[in-house]
Amino acid sequence: MFGHASSFASFSCETNPTYIRLAAGPQGNDGEVDLADLASSSTTPIRTILATSGQPLNDMCKYVPTVPTTRLNLAEATLKWRHMAPTAPDTLWCHPFFTVDPFIIKETPDIYAIGCQPRFATRLVKDGKRRSRVILVPSFAQTGILVLVGLKSLDVRIVRLTEDILARST
Repeated sequence: MFGHASSFASFSCETNPTYIRLAAGPQGNDGEVDLADLASSSTTPIRTILATSGQPLNDMCKYVPTVPTTRLNLAEATLKWRHMAPTAPDTLWCHPFFTVDPFIIKETPDIYAIGCQPRFATRLVKDGKRRSRVILVPSFAQTGILVLVGLKSLDVRIVRLTEDILARST
């Protein structure tokens, strides 16, 4: 699926959902953090990211009226409920898990990114002393939108690539 990219040592496949811990690690001469070193680093994480492809949120939206509930409200609710797929396996197919439920949110992530959404939306949610940036990420193929998150501030910016730019890159 990823062609030659999968042959690089820095390439890493993740599960869906995935919990990523970014840590301050060794820096090269150019000041950049080596991502391969981060994977093996035992240092304290500077940011945690919970990412999912969005099927659980899409499934919940089938059964909840859109007004006054929004996708962003539902995403925030899953964070407060500590479960990102409350409709699985009843209306959302998933593999049966007997010992561990991979959809339970054990700790509040700094960034909670939910992909394959119709539109971009974001909200900074406070959970006690912790802050979590909830981000609904639209399909890049359909919208040309990239979502950038500042790891220090958790500020979000979107970059919209126009059809002209996309056409020139192919």
